[in-house]
Amino acid sequence: MTMKRIAPWLAILIASLAAGAAGAQQYPSKPVKIIVGFAPGGGSDFIARVIAQKLTERLGTQVIVENRPGAGSVLGSEVAVKSPPDGYTLLLTPASYTVNANVYKLSFDPLN
Repeated sequence: MTMKRIAPWLAILIASLAAGAAGAQQYPSKPVKIIVGFAPGGGSDFIARVIAQKLTERLGTQVIVENRPGAGSVLGSEVAVKSPPDGYTLLLTPASYTVNANVYKLSFDPLN
């Protein structure tokens, strides 16, 4: 292949690599939040705090546990569902999450 044929492809390759590097951000660039659907002091809260501590050490950024008790963890789940899908909001929920769809009228689809 001649240089005339290679040059456009080389330019595209360099431009795409530069765009990818410019658009990439280090994760996490802000605090991460773990939502727990139960009150502080319970088993789920304890587990979330242990996970938050380990994630803080591992990620090098603050991981916050936010308790949103009520309706068998449905309130906390709704907060998580309505948060932006950016990876900064996590949900810690027990097995009752799968039952809630049959017990409560939910404003979201727990399977999607």
